[in-house]
Amino acid sequence: MMWDDHDIIDGWGSYDLEWQESPVFQGLWSVAREHFALFQLATSAGDLPDGLSDRSGHQFGWAYRLGRIGILAPDLRSERSRERVMGEAGWRALETSLERMADCRHILLLSSVPLVNVQLHTLERLFSLIPGHEEWQDDLIDQWPSLAHWDEWTRLLGRLVRFSAEPDRSRSRLFRVKSTWGHGA
Repeated sequence: MMWDDHDIIDGWGSYDLEWQESPVFQGLWSVAREHFALFQLATSAGDLPDGLSDRSGHQFGWAYRLGRIGILAPDLRSERSRERVMGEAGWRALETSLERMADCRHILLLSSVPLVNVQLHTLERLFSLIPGHEEWQDDLIDQWPSLAHWDEWTRLLGRLVRFSAEPDRSRSRLFRVKSTWGHGA
């Protein structure tokens, strides 16, 4: 399980910074974080199980291995903002997880933000001109190939391609990507 915006508040990470850092939104974040840990991980946010990249509960990215198969689920909400999908802690966790899976033959990547999607750049530009557009635009920018996240998306794809091309995996290597939609992943 990996959480998505609806597990916190619809559009979490797509609001202006003032809203995102407001006491009300931070309160919602705190309660959502505690309940995600309780209901999805059966623990408290301060006592997370092995496999999670940050056992303090500030982010919930995780990685597990089953033999030479790695399963990787980055947390794409904890550090989310209008300008980024993953913060530096998330990128470090991703890199560390891939390093630990260096001898895996296959990787299953779970992404709660669509990794591949129709590019709707024209609509994004149009909605940015309409006052109050956040209500409509959050779903447009809540995808990796959005204009707001294009550089980060290409960074992720480049890293996955490099991982896939490493010598032990380049022969008969199948890279699997799963994007999830809707409430929670």
